[in-house]
Amino acid sequence: MRVRGVDRFEDLIVWQLADELRREVFAATEAGKAARDFRYRDQIRDASSSAARNTAEGFGRFNPGEFAHFLDFARASLRTRTLNPRTQRTLEPSNDNRPNDYDPRMLQNPYSSDLADRDPLQALRDTPNRIRALVHSWTAAQFERSLAPGKWSARQILIHLAQTELALGTRARMALCTSPYAAQAFDQDRWMARDSTVSGAEALDALLAIGAMNRALFQSLSAADRATPFSHPEYGNLTVDWLIHQMAGHQIHHLKQLEAIATR
Repeated sequence: MRVRGVDRFEDLIVWQLADELRREVFAATEAGKAARDFRYRDQIRDASSSAARNTAEGFGRFNPGEFAHFLDFARASLRTRTLNPRTQRTLEPSNDNRPNDYDPRMLQNPYSSDLADRDPLQALRDTPNRIRALVHSWTAAQFERSLAPGKWSARQILIHLAQTELALGTRARMALCTSPYAAQAFDQDRWMARDSTVSGAEALDALLAIGAMNRALFQSLSAADRATPFSHPEYGNLTVDWLIHQMAGHQIHHLKQLEAIATR
């Protein structure tokens, strides 16, 4: 895909504005308290870089749906408490070495708007039950419905949800048991291709089973466990608590898609 009149991502106005923000944040954290608080400096710099980076990567996918998906990631980065001007009054860290109203659970979380203010553990209990109630009686043909041509079918969405529970649940366990732990990104399309023969009913069973294991783990964690840090090549420095919030919001995000498919 090419945006009309644009052959390079650098020509996109949205990328130019995002890159301008990145440069301003980097300049503002060159000196002062922000420069000395390495954790905060690195986090806010990574957050400010993410919008331009995701815009560029999405443009290079040459697919409108994927481009829109990466733009959602870019927008989520700009809505983080670290960068949001309504909650972040200054680039200077506060006396407890954190920026004003800083919330590490929401740093660059692309699904924070889906979760909103809900408790993530409660959401992780409720959402799979809602998905099961919605799709458990569907026929094979109904599982193959999608929102639009070229979009994932309901069956593929369920496969993706089960795969994500598997991947991110493993990521949480690795972070808790391995220090330091650097997570690897996973290509959702290549994973999908590997499990392309899984039926909708099988994917639902896998989602419910793996999700139950993850919930049991997360409910057993102490506050210190949930604060366990790890790094990610795209999102930077994260915690297990951030991951729990991401997983809860991710389930809600795809439940909405399944609910829309159910009306077709």
